[in-house]
Amino acid sequence: MEVIEDTLPDLNKFQLTSTAEICQSALILTQQKISERRTEQNKPLHLLSSDNTEEVTIQAITYIYYKSGSVFKNFTYLYHLTRNCKSRVDLMRIITNNAAAMPKHFMIKIGIAGTFTSDDLKLISKRTGKPEISDDCHIWEASPILCFQNDLSSESALAILLREKACHVIFVNSHFSCLKKEEADDPFIFVDLCKEQIKEAIAACLVVPLHRMLQEWFEVLKTKGPNELHSEILSEIQAIRKQLALCTSRKRSPSSVLPSNCTNSVIPDNVKEFLFRKPGVHSFGIWRYLTFKVFISKTADDESLKVELMKINEIFFSKYPLEIEKRKLMEKPTMKQGDPLLSKIPNEDENYKTGTLGGFVTCTKTDDARKIYALTCNHVFPFENQVAYTENAQGRIGFGNCVFTTRENSCDFAAIEIMETFLDNCDVAFRNTMKKKINARVYAENLENIGVVHKIGAQTNLTNGYILSSEYYDKLKDDNNREYIFLVKGMGKYFSDEGDSGSLVFSLRQNYVDVIGMVYANNPEVYEEESEDEKDNKNPHDLDGSQRQATANTSTSNDEKQYATTAKGHDAKNISFCYRIHTALQLFEENQGEDFSVKFRDDLSLSSSSTSDSSESDHSNEETH
Repeated sequence: MEVIEDTLPDLNKFQLTSTAEICQSALILTQQKISERRTEQNKPLHLLSSDNTEEVTIQAITYIYYKSGSVFKNFTYLYHLTRNCKSRVDLMRIITNNAAAMPKHFMIKIGIAGTFTSDDLKLISKRTGKPEISDDCHIWEASPILCFQNDLSSESALAILLREKACHVIFVNSHFSCLKKEEADDPFIFVDLCKEQIKEAIAACLVVPLHRMLQEWFEVLKTKGPNELHSEILSEIQAIRKQLALCTSRKRSPSSVLPSNCTNSVIPDNVKEFLFRKPGVHSFGIWRYLTFKVFISKTADDESLKVELMKINEIFFSKYPLEIEKRKLMEKPTMKQGDPLLSKIPNEDENYKTGTLGGFVTCTKTDDARKIYALTCNHVFPFENQVAYTENAQGRIGFGNCVFTTRENSCDFAAIEIMETFLDNCDVAFRNTMKKKINARVYAENLENIGVVHKIGAQTNLTNGYILSSEYYDKLKDDNNREYIFLVKGMGKYFSDEGDSGSLVFSLRQNYVDVIGMVYANNPEVYEEESEDEKDNKNPHDLDGSQRQATANTSTSNDEKQYATTAKGHDAKNISFCYRIHTALQLFEENQGEDFSVKFRDDLSLSSSSTSDSSESDHSNEETH
């Protein structure tokens, strides 16, 4: 590599690369004020172009500021998840060094080493960044530096990066593929000249302080004594950490929208079959990703059950410690009158059931492309051919008919075919946590790696939660059923309430959402098992005599098994029962015929997706005070 000796010419006269585009961009930038200038790093470098024939003089580094939320929406989403968690951590007053400021609005500083064009800047954002900001603006602590190779040789471009002392350095290769791929200990991130890759790499740099912050909270909390609130916050921290990994992963997303036979059960078959056959077992499942909980009757022998289970699969229970409770969870359907999606109860003129229109799927057959189906719950639409109503200023209006409804395989699912006269009134695109349109895909894998989940319901609108049990079986509902459900716990409040039945549960990814399941019940009533004498003396319609909330054992990671503790009554709060949506859609497709298939809308271009900058206002980068 040939590097010409550094000089210090007049900064107003330095020349840039020979291309007209770069010269024009550089002339504009030299007229702007650059707020941060480091004497040594601002010396221009004289390097060779990629063909080793032309000397290229470049400015070492330029900083540009972007308003949070207007450009890096994925990072801003993760930031606010962590910020909300911090507010709950601060209330505990047990972390003395948690003074790091996390304001609602802040600026993100991006450094660019070497020359760049206006087209290069558009790969970061369509928004124009600011060359300087006021002193009272809060700047996020992670500040990635990018280097666009452009006309430089690979060696010269790398020389620029080696000169910078930044913690996060991204090399953007201008040719068809990256000149190398980074190793685990590589100080650089190498990406191609691709907007998606560049934004993913920037996001991966920006979230590093969030990772560190969450890890510090986790380490402090796990040293404290067992406490209900501690367990709750620890679980929330773990969920956010998983979400950080999901949203900043630079692996390409799978192309399959509805994969088949890929939902691998974590619980061994011999354990499941034993518990399904065992009298006195009400329900069982994985709890908080760590423990395995079994709910049994009051008269059952918990000690002998524990011995039997350990003999069946000792390896599984070494990973998921066994917890047995003499209680049962009873589901309370989430229905409330007066919400947008209503069904009329047969033979009752003025009685309506209410639920949530979870989302739309469309038929994939070309000749049936206009067929649209609204998804909701079976207990809202228990019969086929029921008319579905929505309510507006003109009163209740029928918009479709139930064409499929089922409670098979742990589902509580109904599909409403939209009337042709109502099709143009349907916006079939999925919405994310900002209510923006986004591509949606069915997630049919196991839930072990899912972090934070969301739902948009008719009653409680947008709520956040984490998966309390990723695999849960309820024998009380149907002891012949081998399909599992999953339980979601709200973060700070209920995940769902009456009227939210039918809400789709989803997880955010880079530029799409994974649709995981559907809410069908919430806030379980947990009853302690009664003796035979108590049953004989009790009014069969009285549910209050023996009501008692569940005992909950909580833990947070495989390193925290010793921290697991029983928190009575805690796990019974804010729980939503959900089933897997891919199971329901497969039943729907089988019912409708061999060539029938449906999907969520997944054909939005990146420019119209919520991760795009195209919908941002022109003033989105105004200074934040």
